[in-house]
Amino acid sequence: IEPQSFVWPDTGYRNDFKTGRVFLDPLSQNTPLAPDHHGLRPPTPRIPDVFDLFLGLPAYRDGRRCGYTLFTAYSLATHPYRVHAGVVDQTQDDDVKCLDEYCRLANEEWPDVTCKYKELIRVDARDSRKSDGPISVRAGMQKLIQDEEFCLTTDAHMQFLPHWDTELLIDWNRTQNEMAVLSTYVFGYEKIGPNKTVPTSQSSHLCMFGGHNSFTDMPWFSRLTIENSELPQMSPFWGGGLSFSKCHAEKRAPIDPHMTWIFIGEEFLRAMQLWTQGYDMYSPSRYGLVLFHNETKEHTRDNWQSNDDNRDKMTDGAQAYERLKMVLHFEVTGPVNGKELPKYYPRPVRSVEAFLNFTGISPTDLQADRWRCEQQHWVPYDAPEMVESFLQGYRMRPALGSVGLQETRVALKKLEEENHALLVWMDSAVGSNATRHADTPDGLVVEVQNLLLELRAASSVTAEKAQLVGDRNVLMDYTEVIAVQLVLVVAFVAVCVFRSKAIGTNK
Repeated sequence: IEPQSFVWPDTGYRNDFKTGRVFLDPLSQNTPLAPDHHGLRPPTPRIPDVFDLFLGLPAYRDGRRCGYTLFTAYSLATHPYRVHAGVVDQTQDDDVKCLDEYCRLANEEWPDVTCKYKELIRVDARDSRKSDGPISVRAGMQKLIQDEEFCLTTDAHMQFLPHWDTELLIDWNRTQNEMAVLSTYVFGYEKIGPNKTVPTSQSSHLCMFGGHNSFTDMPWFSRLTIENSELPQMSPFWGGGLSFSKCHAEKRAPIDPHMTWIFIGEEFLRAMQLWTQGYDMYSPSRYGLVLFHNETKEHTRDNWQSNDDNRDKMTDGAQAYERLKMVLHFEVTGPVNGKELPKYYPRPVRSVEAFLNFTGISPTDLQADRWRCEQQHWVPYDAPEMVESFLQGYRMRPALGSVGLQETRVALKKLEEENHALLVWMDSAVGSNATRHADTPDGLVVEVQNLLLELRAASSVTAEKAQLVGDRNVLMDYTEVIAVQLVLVVAFVAVCVFRSKAIGTNK
């Protein structure tokens, strides 16, 4: 099988004017690039034997296609009774409601049951005329999540393939990362394989971006096509059309409802929130492309941007955009909506600066922007304890510790032997030093102080080495040796001073 690869669909300074085919190596993507980080890894997946899955759909005056999306999800799932849907259904007047359309299709398919699986569908019904953009709707959708283990959010105009729930799980597991988020812009219906199967070779990968033509201009994303797609591919970006992860991602990185009236920048912000809380985006392999986008425009006469009756739209939108720039560390040029910032942007696991570097988007030098389409690698956590605290048993540095521990033990053994030789010399030198410095006891004290400084330096070096690899047991063992030596040194000082005084008295 040929390795995964892509052909540059476009060229320019953002890919250093490269052309041709690029080969990828997803088997190496969870290994950091820095040599001293090679032993570090993300936490491995934890999959319960039995679990529920949340399916989230935000819909704007799209009842017919939304109902069909739900119908294909339930009719083609391997475990439909484990799928709990949450729909934010924004409608007005005589619009078709998502649940009504689903029930119509379900009653045709299963006539012996009234609206089969209806009890598994939660609906947040809203007046579309009060909509203030997609981000606050997604925030409302998050509130419909209960105790499900996995979460899939997508658009309300999709078609699922058979066994989509188990196939997504299998592909997610291929990342070998508990913190993985499968996400991309999915293909249209034309890419569905024969008899509702996955594509025969290709997958969609998010890594290119446009926009960002000024320091205050948000980027927008575009996809390229990976050939021979067998494994998920690490990606710098998140796409709203498919996001599959553990539900702790939705809970630990809550969507910010104060980002009103924003469309361009929504997905960049979501990528930042997830990545800085320790999550990693991967474009699914072809096996994980189990839902496809209905790209027709038959559903509506308008969209949320048409809601001009809101008198605060201009002011709220401008302040939200400044908030967006602020949290992304872009240049802020006006008043900011500063509500609840710690709630939606808590202490990061990885910094925003590291995220911008990972995405190739520079907030200070537009000519430094680069598409991160070639093989990317996992970036270790700046604050691993934040991930370790909720994933019991995970430690980011086990491989480094096992290697460094042996080196530290060798160093400790060497120091122990050197200090033992020093003590032997001190013991044999007591008589001669006392006699030689009988008339200068201060000289004895200075000499002993120098010995103490040497021992303390050795102890300090040992402590630093032990702390580096996180092995406090070895340090505790060696501290006992140092303590014994210090006692002997103090005894040496006392003997020397005593002999010095005795000699002076005899004189």
